[in-house]
Amino acid sequence: MPVKIYWMTRFVPNDLEQAKVIAKEMWNQGIRIVVPLWRNDIYGHELMQGVRNEFQKLGGKFDENSDNIGYAPRTGQLAASLHRINFIMWDNTLKAIEERVENALSNHTQEQIGVFMVSLDEVTPLFIQAYNHPILSKVRWFGSDGTALNEKLIRNPESALFAINTSYNSSIFSLQYGNQEKLDELLEEIRLRAHVTPSPYSVVAYDAFWVAALAENVTMLNEGNHTSREAIVDSANSYFGVTGNTSLNAVGDRANGQYDYWKVVAKDVGGTAPTFSWNRTTDK
Repeated sequence: MPVKIYWMTRFVPNDLEQAKVIAKEMWNQGIRIVVPLWRNDIYGHELMQGVRNEFQKLGGKFDENSDNIGYAPRTGQLAASLHRINFIMWDNTLKAIEERVENALSNHTQEQIGVFMVSLDEVTPLFIQAYNHPILSKVRWFGSDGTALNEKLIRNPESALFAINTSYNSSIFSLQYGNQEKLDELLEEIRLRAHVTPSPYSVVAYDAFWVAALAENVTMLNEGNHTSREAIVDSANSYFGVTGNTSLNAVGDRANGQYDYWKVVAKDVGGTAPTFSWNRTTDK
């Protein structure tokens, strides 16, 4: 029986590129020692390892006793993760981080210490529970594309305020280098239909669909002379979409790309409780 071999593409740069951006951002902000906190899955582990390697190249340190602070991702809806029993689990994780931050403070100033977290939706219950650990608000926190623009984080006042108090920065693929007119139209259409602020990756999916459609046309027109893989690569390398140049590298990842950094900010709505939003701060 013949073996099928599948070739995959990603229309964003691989996480090694993001790791370089994150490490450089922390270093440029004066961070010299990092206490890590990550999802113990392939996404969390690989991105954390990449950031560790890049940060150490710059001369920084990762806390040497924090190799076991990876946590098992809790599955299910956010409402379930806010259940009291899960708060107890998050509290145990945060106690370990608190211990490592206290240890780092014995040799570094609080301005030199950063917590780097690789997380998804669990960022919200983690930040809510972090209020019970005041020392964690004394240092800056950094995130990645798993938490940038997370709507659940800013809808909860406690998690949003913790993000503000710790100058929480999260990086994500930038949309500033594409077809801005078409991009604005697409983002507005997504907002109207989904009632949320679109992630850059939803727009990346739009470009990926168009490249696939173009590749399908090429394959049909050149049957027998053009493989599907070649059609995808050629189509991606010649396409300029709403996210910009979609050229792929040798392993099928996007060859080029920049990253934005986003922070949570509070909006004063005149005497009532503030609302919160994400604000783009830089592009890298």
